[in-house]
Amino acid sequence: MAEQDQDRNLPATPFKLQEARKKGQVAKSQDVNSLMSLAALLFALYAFGMWAVKKQSELSYFVFNSAGNISFEVTHLLQWFSEIAEMTVMVILPFIMAALLLGVATNIFQTGGPLISFFPIKPDIKRINPVEGFKRVISMKTLIEFIKTMIKIVAFGLVGYVCLKALFPIFFGMLSREPSTYPAFIIAAAVKLFSRLIIVILVVAIIDLVFTKWDFAKKMRMSYRDLKDEVKRREGDPDVRSKRKTIQKELLQKIQAMGQVPGADVVVTNPTHFAVAIKYDQQKMNAPQIVAKGTDHIALKIRKIARQNRIPIIENRPLARKLYFLGKVDSPVPEALFQPVAHILAWVFGLRPDLTEGVVRT
Repeated sequence: MAEQDQDRNLPATPFKLQEARKKGQVAKSQDVNSLMSLAALLFALYAFGMWAVKKQSELSYFVFNSAGNISFEVTHLLQWFSEIAEMTVMVILPFIMAALLLGVATNIFQTGGPLISFFPIKPDIKRINPVEGFKRVISMKTLIEFIKTMIKIVAFGLVGYVCLKALFPIFFGMLSREPSTYPAFIIAAAVKLFSRLIIVILVVAIIDLVFTKWDFAKKMRMSYRDLKDEVKRREGDPDVRSKRKTIQKELLQKIQAMGQVPGADVVVTNPTHFAVAIKYDQQKMNAPQIVAKGTDHIALKIRKIARQNRIPIIENRPLARKLYFLGKVDSPVPEALFQPVAHILAWVFGLRPDLTEGVVRT
Protein backbone atom coordinates (compact mmCIF):
# COMPACT_ATOMS: atom_id res chain seq x y z
CA MET A 1 0.00 0.00 0.00
CA ALA A 2 2.83 2.38 0.86
CA GLU A 3 4.54 1.58 -2.45
CA GLN A 4 1.34 2.42 -4.32
CA ASP A 5 1.13 5.77 -2.54
CA GLN A 6 4.74 6.53 -3.47
CA ASP A 7 4.00 5.75 -7.13
CA ARG A 8 1.12 8.20 -7.15
CA ASN A 9 3.14 11.36 -7.71
CA LEU A 10 1.04 12.86 -10.52
CA PRO A 11 -1.71 15.41 -9.84
CA ALA A 12 -5.27 14.35 -10.59
CA THR A 13 -6.57 15.01 -14.08
CA PRO A 14 -9.76 17.05 -14.63
CA PHE A 15 -11.48 13.83 -15.69
CA LYS A 16 -10.65 12.09 -12.41
CA LEU A 17 -11.76 15.12 -10.40
CA GLN A 18 -15.03 15.16 -12.35
CA GLU A 19 -15.58 11.45 -11.68
CA ALA A 20 -14.83 12.00 -7.98
CA ARG A 21 -17.31 14.87 -7.91
CA LYS A 22 -20.02 12.58 -9.31
CA LYS A 23 -19.39 10.35 -6.29
CA GLY A 24 -19.72 13.32 -3.93
CA GLN A 25 -15.97 13.48 -3.27
CA VAL A 26 -14.82 17.11 -3.09
CA ALA A 27 -12.50 19.16 -0.90
CA LYS A 28 -14.89 20.65 1.65
CA SER A 29 -14.22 21.95 5.15
CA GLN A 30 -17.04 21.56 7.66
CA ASP A 31 -15.40 24.15 9.90
CA VAL A 32 -15.79 26.77 7.17
CA ASN A 33 -19.51 26.00 7.05
CA SER A 34 -19.66 26.26 10.85
CA LEU A 35 -17.82 29.58 10.72
CA MET A 36 -20.25 31.11 8.24
CA SER A 37 -23.29 29.75 10.09
CA LEU A 38 -22.04 31.27 13.34
CA ALA A 39 -21.34 34.55 11.54
CA ALA A 40 -24.92 34.50 10.22
CA LEU A 41 -26.23 33.96 13.76
CA LEU A 42 -24.13 36.87 14.98
CA PHE A 43 -25.52 39.13 12.26
CA ALA A 44 -29.09 37.99 12.99
CA LEU A 45 -28.56 38.57 16.70
CA TYR A 46 -27.25 42.07 16.05
CA ALA A 47 -30.04 42.91 13.56
CA PHE A 48 -33.04 41.12 15.08
CA GLY A 49 -32.04 40.73 18.73
CA MET A 50 -34.30 43.42 20.18
CA TRP A 51 -37.16 42.36 17.92
CA ALA A 52 -36.75 38.73 19.09
CA VAL A 53 -36.76 39.85 22.73
CA LYS A 54 -39.97 41.78 22.13
CA LYS A 55 -41.61 38.76 20.51
CA GLN A 56 -40.37 36.51 23.33
CA SER A 57 -41.90 38.89 25.87
CA GLU A 58 -45.21 38.76 24.02
CA LEU A 59 -45.01 34.96 24.00
CA SER A 60 -44.30 34.81 27.74
CA TYR A 61 -47.12 37.24 28.49
CA PHE A 62 -49.52 35.19 26.38
CA VAL A 63 -48.56 31.90 28.07
CA PHE A 64 -48.80 33.16 31.66
CA ASN A 65 -51.87 35.30 31.03
CA SER A 66 -53.86 32.54 29.36
CA ALA A 67 -52.62 29.54 31.36
CA GLY A 68 -55.14 30.07 34.15
CA ASN A 69 -58.09 30.57 31.84
CA ILE A 70 -57.48 27.82 29.32
CA SER A 71 -60.14 25.22 28.71
CA PHE A 72 -59.06 21.60 28.68
CA GLU A 73 -61.20 20.76 25.70
CA VAL A 74 -59.21 19.27 22.83
CA THR A 75 -60.17 22.02 20.40
CA HIS A 76 -59.13 24.81 22.77
CA LEU A 77 -55.89 23.05 23.72
CA LEU A 78 -54.93 22.57 20.08
CA GLN A 79 -55.64 26.23 19.35
CA TRP A 80 -53.60 27.33 22.38
CA PHE A 81 -50.61 25.18 21.47
CA SER A 82 -50.79 26.25 17.81
CA GLU A 83 -50.64 29.91 18.83
CA ILE A 84 -47.64 29.21 21.08
CA ALA A 85 -45.92 27.29 18.27
CA GLU A 86 -46.59 30.11 15.80
CA MET A 87 -45.16 32.75 18.14
CA THR A 88 -42.13 30.55 18.92
CA VAL A 89 -41.39 30.07 15.23
CA MET A 90 -41.58 33.83 14.72
CA VAL A 91 -38.92 34.30 17.41
CA ILE A 92 -36.40 31.75 16.12
CA LEU A 93 -37.11 31.94 12.36
CA PRO A 94 -34.71 34.83 11.52
CA PHE A 95 -31.82 33.05 13.23
CA ILE A 96 -32.54 29.67 11.64
CA MET A 97 -32.96 31.17 8.16
CA ALA A 98 -29.79 33.25 8.42
CA ALA A 99 -27.68 30.27 9.50
CA LEU A 100 -29.31 27.94 6.98
CA LEU A 101 -29.05 30.23 3.95
CA LEU A 102 -25.45 31.28 4.56
CA GLY A 103 -24.49 27.69 5.43
CA VAL A 104 -25.98 26.36 2.18
CA ALA A 105 -24.39 29.19 0.15
CA THR A 106 -20.99 28.45 1.71
CA ASN A 107 -21.37 24.74 0.99
CA ILE A 108 -22.24 25.45 -2.67
CA PHE A 109 -19.28 27.83 -2.95
CA GLN A 110 -16.88 25.23 -1.54
CA THR A 111 -18.08 22.48 -3.87
CA GLY A 112 -18.06 24.71 -6.95
CA GLY A 113 -21.82 24.58 -7.46
CA PRO A 114 -24.78 22.48 -6.34
CA LEU A 115 -23.68 18.90 -5.68
CA ILE A 116 -26.18 16.05 -5.44
CA SER A 117 -24.82 12.51 -5.31
CA PHE A 118 -26.41 9.27 -4.13
CA PHE A 119 -23.12 7.36 -4.28
CA PRO A 120 -22.31 7.83 -0.55
CA ILE A 121 -25.54 6.03 0.43
CA LYS A 122 -25.04 3.25 -2.10
CA PRO A 123 -24.64 -0.18 -0.42
CA ASP A 124 -20.97 -1.15 -0.18
CA ILE A 125 -19.67 -4.44 1.26
CA LYS A 126 -16.48 -2.69 2.39
CA ARG A 127 -18.44 -0.68 4.95
CA ILE A 128 -19.35 -3.82 6.90
CA ASN A 129 -15.84 -5.23 6.60
CA PRO A 130 -14.34 -5.02 10.14
CA VAL A 131 -10.80 -4.62 8.76
CA GLU A 132 -11.79 -1.67 6.57
CA GLY A 133 -13.82 -0.24 9.45
CA PHE A 134 -10.82 -0.45 11.78
CA LYS A 135 -8.68 1.33 9.17
CA ARG A 136 -11.22 4.14 8.99
CA VAL A 137 -11.27 4.50 12.78
CA ILE A 138 -7.49 4.35 13.19
CA SER A 139 -6.25 6.75 10.53
CA MET A 140 -4.37 10.02 10.25
CA LYS A 141 -7.57 11.89 9.36
CA THR A 142 -9.36 10.53 12.46
CA LEU A 143 -6.43 11.54 14.65
CA ILE A 144 -6.38 15.05 13.19
CA GLU A 145 -10.15 15.39 13.63
CA PHE A 146 -9.80 14.33 17.29
CA ILE A 147 -6.99 16.84 17.90
CA LYS A 148 -8.98 19.56 16.14
CA THR A 149 -12.07 18.82 18.24
CA MET A 150 -10.07 18.95 21.48
CA ILE A 151 -8.49 22.27 20.44
CA LYS A 152 -11.93 23.74 19.73
CA ILE A 153 -13.32 22.52 23.07
CA VAL A 154 -10.40 24.01 25.00
CA ALA A 155 -10.44 27.25 22.99
CA PHE A 156 -14.20 27.68 23.35
CA GLY A 157 -13.98 26.97 27.05
CA LEU A 158 -11.24 29.55 27.56
CA VAL A 159 -13.01 32.20 25.50
CA GLY A 160 -16.30 31.57 27.30
CA TYR A 161 -14.59 31.68 30.69
CA VAL A 162 -12.75 34.94 29.97
CA CYS A 163 -15.86 36.63 28.56
CA LEU A 164 -18.18 35.51 31.35
CA LYS A 165 -15.63 36.39 34.03
CA ALA A 166 -15.49 39.93 32.67
CA LEU A 167 -19.28 40.12 32.51
CA PHE A 168 -20.07 38.73 35.99
CA PRO A 169 -19.56 42.07 37.84
CA ILE A 170 -21.81 43.75 35.29
CA PHE A 171 -24.43 41.03 35.68
CA PHE A 172 -24.57 41.63 39.44
CA GLY A 173 -24.69 45.38 38.84
CA MET A 174 -27.81 44.90 36.73
CA LEU A 175 -29.82 44.22 39.89
CA SER A 176 -29.84 47.93 40.60
CA ARG A 177 -30.96 48.86 37.08
CA GLU A 178 -34.34 49.03 35.41
CA PRO A 179 -35.53 45.67 34.00
CA SER A 180 -36.17 47.38 30.65
CA THR A 181 -32.38 47.68 30.18
CA TYR A 182 -31.78 43.94 30.58
CA PRO A 183 -32.50 42.86 26.97
CA ALA A 184 -30.09 45.35 25.41
CA PHE A 185 -27.35 44.35 27.85
CA ILE A 186 -27.88 40.61 27.32
CA ILE A 187 -27.82 41.01 23.53
CA ALA A 188 -24.63 43.09 23.70
CA ALA A 189 -23.01 40.43 25.90
CA ALA A 190 -24.09 37.67 23.50
CA VAL A 191 -22.71 39.58 20.51
CA LYS A 192 -19.40 40.02 22.32
CA LEU A 193 -19.22 36.31 23.17
CA PHE A 194 -20.13 35.21 19.64
CA SER A 195 -17.52 37.59 18.19
CA ARG A 196 -14.78 35.98 20.27
CA LEU A 197 -15.94 32.50 19.30
CA ILE A 198 -15.92 33.44 15.62
CA ILE A 199 -12.27 34.48 15.88
CA VAL A 200 -11.41 31.05 17.30
CA ILE A 201 -13.40 29.22 14.62
CA LEU A 202 -11.82 31.40 11.92
CA VAL A 203 -8.34 30.22 12.89
CA VAL A 204 -9.48 26.59 13.07
CA ALA A 205 -11.38 26.89 9.76
CA ILE A 206 -8.35 28.26 7.90
CA ILE A 207 -6.16 25.42 9.17
CA ASP A 208 -8.86 22.84 8.39
CA LEU A 209 -9.44 24.23 4.88
CA VAL A 210 -5.73 24.08 4.02
CA PHE A 211 -5.43 20.54 5.39
CA THR A 212 -8.64 19.38 3.66
CA LYS A 213 -7.48 20.62 0.25
CA TRP A 214 -4.03 19.08 0.76
CA ASP A 215 -5.47 15.76 1.92
CA PHE A 216 -7.96 15.63 -0.97
CA ALA A 217 -5.24 16.41 -3.53
CA LYS A 218 -3.12 13.66 -1.98
CA LYS A 219 -5.95 11.12 -2.23
CA MET A 220 -6.62 12.07 -5.85
CA ARG A 221 -2.99 11.70 -6.94
CA MET A 222 -2.36 9.29 -9.79
CA SER A 223 0.38 6.95 -10.92
CA TYR A 224 1.53 6.61 -14.53
CA ARG A 225 -0.47 3.39 -14.70
CA ASP A 226 -3.61 5.19 -13.49
CA LEU A 227 -3.07 7.84 -16.15
CA LYS A 228 -2.67 5.23 -18.90
CA ASP A 229 -5.79 3.39 -17.75
CA GLU A 230 -7.75 6.64 -17.78
CA VAL A 231 -6.60 7.46 -21.30
CA LYS A 232 -7.61 3.99 -22.50
CA ARG A 233 -10.99 4.30 -20.80
CA ARG A 234 -11.65 7.71 -22.28
CA GLU A 235 -10.48 6.63 -25.73
CA GLY A 236 -13.10 3.91 -25.60
CA ASP A 237 -15.90 6.33 -24.73
CA PRO A 238 -18.09 6.80 -27.87
CA ASP A 239 -19.16 10.29 -26.80
CA VAL A 240 -15.55 11.38 -26.33
CA ARG A 241 -14.52 9.95 -29.70
CA SER A 242 -17.44 11.59 -31.47
CA LYS A 243 -16.77 14.96 -29.85
CA ARG A 244 -13.07 14.74 -30.67
CA LYS A 245 -13.80 13.91 -34.32
CA THR A 246 -16.20 16.85 -34.54
CA ILE A 247 -13.58 19.23 -33.14
CA GLN A 248 -10.92 17.86 -35.48
CA LYS A 249 -13.24 18.21 -38.47
CA GLU A 250 -14.09 21.82 -37.59
CA LEU A 251 -10.41 22.64 -37.08
CA LEU A 252 -9.50 21.08 -40.43
CA GLN A 253 -12.22 23.05 -42.18
CA LYS A 254 -10.95 26.28 -40.64
CA ILE A 255 -7.36 25.54 -41.71
CA GLN A 256 -8.46 24.68 -45.25
CA ALA A 257 -10.64 27.78 -45.38
CA MET A 258 -7.67 29.99 -44.51
CA GLY A 259 -5.99 28.79 -47.69
CA GLN A 260 -8.95 29.94 -49.79
CA VAL A 261 -9.05 33.50 -48.45
CA PRO A 262 -6.43 34.84 -50.95
CA GLY A 263 -8.79 33.84 -53.79
CA ALA A 264 -11.80 35.63 -52.33
CA ASP A 265 -13.32 38.71 -53.95
CA VAL A 266 -14.47 40.45 -50.79
CA VAL A 267 -14.48 40.04 -46.99
CA VAL A 268 -17.52 41.18 -44.99
CA THR A 269 -16.78 42.01 -41.33
CA ASN A 270 -18.55 42.87 -38.08
CA PRO A 271 -15.84 44.57 -37.88
CA THR A 272 -13.93 42.69 -35.14
CA HIS A 273 -15.95 39.64 -34.07
CA PHE A 274 -17.05 38.20 -37.42
CA ALA A 275 -15.45 37.91 -40.86
CA VAL A 276 -16.81 36.11 -43.95
CA ALA A 277 -14.84 35.76 -47.20
CA ILE A 278 -16.93 35.57 -50.40
CA LYS A 279 -15.94 34.57 -53.92
CA TYR A 280 -17.96 34.81 -57.13
CA ASP A 281 -16.84 33.52 -60.52
CA GLN A 282 -19.55 34.42 -63.02
CA GLN A 283 -18.41 31.74 -65.47
CA LYS A 284 -18.18 28.85 -62.98
CA MET A 285 -20.66 29.69 -60.21
CA ASN A 286 -24.41 30.14 -60.23
CA ALA A 287 -24.26 32.13 -57.00
CA PRO A 288 -21.62 33.75 -54.73
CA GLN A 289 -19.89 31.24 -52.48
CA ILE A 290 -18.59 31.50 -48.90
CA VAL A 291 -14.96 30.32 -48.91
CA ALA A 292 -14.08 31.12 -45.28
CA LYS A 293 -15.65 32.44 -42.11
CA GLY A 294 -14.64 32.85 -38.49
CA THR A 295 -14.99 34.72 -35.22
CA ASP A 296 -12.54 36.60 -32.99
CA HIS A 297 -8.95 35.43 -33.71
CA ILE A 298 -10.04 33.53 -36.85
CA ALA A 299 -11.80 36.68 -38.08
CA LEU A 300 -8.64 38.66 -37.37
CA LYS A 301 -6.61 36.17 -39.40
CA ILE A 302 -9.06 36.42 -42.34
CA ARG A 303 -8.81 40.23 -42.34
CA LYS A 304 -5.02 40.06 -42.15
CA ILE A 305 -4.82 37.73 -45.17
CA ALA A 306 -7.29 39.95 -47.04
CA ARG A 307 -5.13 43.04 -46.49
CA GLN A 308 -2.00 41.18 -47.55
CA ASN A 309 -3.73 40.19 -50.81
CA ARG A 310 -5.41 43.58 -51.35
CA ILE A 311 -8.88 42.05 -51.02
CA PRO A 312 -11.62 44.60 -50.25
CA ILE A 313 -12.88 44.53 -46.66
CA ILE A 314 -16.42 45.80 -46.12
CA GLU A 315 -17.81 46.50 -42.68
CA ASN A 316 -21.47 45.55 -42.56
CA ARG A 317 -22.45 44.30 -39.11
CA PRO A 318 -25.90 42.78 -39.72
CA LEU A 319 -24.85 41.15 -42.99
CA ALA A 320 -21.65 39.72 -41.49
CA ARG A 321 -23.59 38.11 -38.64
CA LYS A 322 -26.24 36.66 -40.94
CA LEU A 323 -23.63 35.27 -43.33
CA TYR A 324 -21.75 33.68 -40.44
CA PHE A 325 -24.74 32.05 -38.74
CA LEU A 326 -26.78 31.14 -41.85
CA GLY A 327 -24.05 30.36 -44.35
CA LYS A 328 -21.70 27.39 -44.66
CA VAL A 329 -18.12 27.23 -45.91
CA ASP A 330 -17.80 25.98 -49.52
CA SER A 331 -21.53 26.56 -50.02
CA PRO A 332 -23.47 29.27 -51.86
CA VAL A 333 -24.60 32.36 -49.99
CA PRO A 334 -28.08 31.81 -48.46
CA GLU A 335 -30.77 32.86 -50.92
CA ALA A 336 -32.21 35.37 -48.47
CA LEU A 337 -28.89 37.27 -48.55
CA PHE A 338 -28.43 37.34 -52.35
CA GLN A 339 -29.48 40.98 -52.74
CA PRO A 340 -27.14 42.60 -50.15
CA VAL A 341 -24.24 40.36 -51.28
CA ALA A 342 -24.91 41.22 -54.95
CA HIS A 343 -24.89 44.90 -54.03
CA ILE A 344 -21.46 44.52 -52.41
CA LEU A 345 -20.06 42.47 -55.30
CA ALA A 346 -21.30 45.13 -57.73
CA TRP A 347 -19.12 47.63 -55.88
CA VAL A 348 -16.19 45.26 -56.00
CA PHE A 349 -16.48 44.51 -59.71
CA GLY A 350 -16.24 48.07 -60.93
CA LEU A 351 -18.87 50.36 -59.54
CA ARG A 352 -16.66 51.22 -56.53
CA PRO A 353 -12.96 50.71 -57.42
CA ASP A 354 -11.93 52.55 -54.26
CA LEU A 355 -12.84 49.44 -52.22
CA THR A 356 -9.43 47.97 -52.92
CA GLU A 357 -7.82 50.77 -50.95
CA GLY A 358 -9.08 49.59 -47.56
CA VAL A 359 -12.16 49.15 -45.42
CA VAL A 360 -15.50 50.55 -46.52
CA ARG A 361 -18.44 50.75 -44.10
CA THR A 362 -21.94 50.20 -45.43
